[in-house]
Amino acid sequence: MNDMAEEKTFEYVVEGKFVPGDWAAVLREKGKVDSRKRSYLTFRMFVGPRWQALVDGVGFAVILGAMAYFSWREWMVEKEGAEIGVTICFLVFGTLLLINGVNKYRRYGTCQFMRDAKRGRRIKYIVTKEGIEIDEGQDVLQMSWHMVRWVCWVRDGVYLEVSKKRYAMLKRDCFRTEADWEACALVVYRKMNQCAKCGYLLKGSVSDGCPECGDDLVEQVRKLSR
Repeated sequence: MNDMAEEKTFEYVVEGKFVPGDWAAVLREKGKVDSRKRSYLTFRMFVGPRWQALVDGVGFAVILGAMAYFSWREWMVEKEGAEIGVTICFLVFGTLLLINGVNKYRRYGTCQFMRDAKRGRRIKYIVTKEGIEIDEGQDVLQMSWHMVRWVCWVRDGVYLEVSKKRYAMLKRDCFRTEADWEACALVVYRKMNQCAKCGYLLKGSVSDGCPECGDDLVEQVRKLSR
């Protein structure tokens, strides 16, 4: 089944204000993606995002427990070597915390969206067939659809990222009408996602149903953003 109709011209205005909760929502979703990636604790990749903190805690506890045991044994055998053992324990533990902190900063600390959300920056986007215009007052940046490298669906919104300094956060309550939000969200979904039911690549589709399996795309978008 083919979907050969041409996409109609459209324009949706998104205007409002960021709040810190916007970044927190994206961060939660980003954490779910990152949780499947390898880290210095390789068994972390086999558990879901809800168990990440527990796995980290158990990992640190095992490492510290082993170090404490060997330090205690060294203390019992030769007290002079115990101080060295305890010092090594603290150095290793501090190094692990430092590595974890550096990784988090590299991943999130330089993100412009995080800073804008904390400042409560006002936003204005114009979503068109060609892409998203980012109105920054004196300058207007054009973010074409093919430039987007990552899409994150959150409750009542969708985050699109080109780089750490260029992004767009389309929030439901920043659209003029609910119908505009649903229509725009469907456009983004068709351009950036696969059908949740059959995996069909939706890029180029203009219908409300999947060209392959016929599933309702509007309902798929509602599930992603609720």
